[in-house]
Amino acid sequence: MILNYMTKINENINEFIDDIPDSGVIFGIDWGGRDCGLAVSNEEQSFALPFDVYNNIDSDNKTLIEDLVKLFNNKRSVAVVIGYPINSQGKPTEMSKRVKDFASKLGEQITTPILLYDERHTTQLARISLGSSGLSRKNKKKRLDSVASSFILNEVISSISRRRNKDTKVIYE
Repeated sequence: MILNYMTKINENINEFIDDIPDSGVIFGIDWGGRDCGLAVSNEEQSFALPFDVYNNIDSDNKTLIEDLVKLFNNKRSVAVVIGYPINSQGKPTEMSKRVKDFASKLGEQITTPILLYDERHTTQLARISLGSSGLSRKNKKKRLDSVASSFILNEVISSISRRRNKDTKVIYE
């Protein structure tokens, strides 16, 4: 059974950071029409690793969202970061609309904050990273989306860390 919660969806990282606890697992998602790459942080929110790639088998994302809700509940996720595709001028694209639609549908099923985060160049970085991995072409392709999601999530974790360290310095000065 899926309940209707409607969580807060942010595009502003500072508001997102204000909404999340200082510890707990954060999931990263590199959503695609066919595949959905996942990354997961450690409890301390100090790093993220590629987690898995889920197949997006239906156009309305229903099965994918059901699977993600189960996973997020099982791992006690405190937040979700979704890669948000924008063009080189920083403007939304057609895919941006599809990602926002996915985020809205996911947000109806979870209570944790969601951040839409600029994913420019993360797939290219993931491809470069996997280039020298020694994996077969098939395995590289299979892992590409989860590695891209780990780049997205690690960027956000770095921002969280910088923000929290800045806030701590202010307290102790």
